[in-house]
Amino acid sequence: MATNISRRRWLAIAAALPLGSMSLVQGPTRAVAAPGHRASRLASAPGTISKQLVAVTSERRLFVRDPVPQDVNWRDVGHANDVVGIAYLGGLLWAATTDNRIWVRPPITPEINWAPSNQTDHPITALTAADGRLWALTTNQRLEVLNPSTATAWTDVGAAPSATVTAITALNGRIWATTTTNELWWRSTTHTSANWTQAGHTPNGVAAQAALGGYLWAATTDNGLWRRSSSTIDVSWTPVGHAIHVTEMTAVP
Repeated sequence: MATNISRRRWLAIAAALPLGSMSLVQGPTRAVAAPGHRASRLASAPGTISKQLVAVTSERRLFVRDPVPQDVNWRDVGHANDVVGIAYLGGLLWAATTDNRIWVRPPITPEINWAPSNQTDHPITALTAADGRLWALTTNQRLEVLNPSTATAWTDVGAAPSATVTAITALNGRIWATTTTNELWWRSTTHTSANWTQAGHTPNGVAAQAALGGYLWAATTDNGLWRRSSSTIDVSWTPVGHAIHVTEMTAVP
């Protein structure tokens, strides 16, 4: 899928940027343990991130893990400074930051620069992608969409659920939202206002969401990782491991 910044252009931009020249490039160089005490910052051969969950932590690091239903290690794959939302679209990872900017990088394992791309119209608290578009949740609880390959202006597509939303993701033609009241809601990915429908409960304190392998995945404030099916009725969530200090999450299919 085309985007307004190709891998080739990304490489040209990133190569020209001195390390530390912008907010998202700067970052700690010390080893850190998040999102799990069993995850460490280890040297690894370059590789492509594929079929994995991707998490941003409060320590401003980017981690990946396999989407398996048991506790496994997370692996540190780089920096992710001041990120308030992350998504995967068109072969790239997209990150929104506290300064209302959008940055991109390929989903590969070495520590690499992020390149500047778009801006957001308003401060946001969550980001996902569906139907070739980025979907952003703003701080005033509105949903906005952007096709980064054809536009620079975001389009308002309606309100979030009435309870404060903590995280969003996309799966099966739906946008899924978790709330501070531990509820799960969904709406269609139509690019106009749409009604929200409750799909059940969530674990306590969901901080981040992702969708992969037909499942919804949730990281909670008590450092747990959970998953459930994408059923639109209330079903159980299953604990599947640790996700320590995770603040944002996406997945690379």
